[in-house]
Amino acid sequence: MAYAKGSLSVQLYRDNIVFLIAKVHQHAQGVLRKHLQPLGLTPVQCLFLENLLEEDGVPVGEIGRRLTVDTSTLSGVLDRMESAGWVRRAFDPLDGRIARVFLTERAKEATAELADAVESVNRELMSKFAQNEKTLLRRFLSDLKRSCAAKSPVARPKTTASSSGEEAAARKSA
Repeated sequence: MAYAKGSLSVQLYRDNIVFLIAKVHQHAQGVLRKHLQPLGLTPVQCLFLENLLEEDGVPVGEIGRRLTVDTSTLSGVLDRMESAGWVRRAFDPLDGRIARVFLTERAKEATAELADAVESVNRELMSKFAQNEKTLLRRFLSDLKRSCAAKSPVARPKTTASSSGEEAAARKSA
């Protein structure tokens, strides 16, 4: 819904797609946070673990690239997860500049509980949709994510193994 202001048509915030996406994100994060609370994880930490469950021993910078998180943010998340016993860091034996992240036994043992939490959130958030609508929504969101990423002026995170933040964080824990 738009209204005219002079010769410009101004869209109301309720119809602004960026506002709508932001509000959906805010509420969905709250639902996810509630389901992860018993595990003591945050939504970002959940994504981090899911990434390592897919491929353990990934370099820190590669995780940042996959999650589109800058090195300084990633370093803080990694520090907290390591302190809590979810992950461990080790330098690559072939290239000591590269810090790799591995799941701990605690994380491996919590895999089913983590998967259940994520599936519960998905079911809860999508409960009002028919199957074809769920499929379309996922496709639309994936397409929108790709489209926005291609047009975004936001700087891409630094992901080189030799970035000073990653090295410092890795050496600090070694």
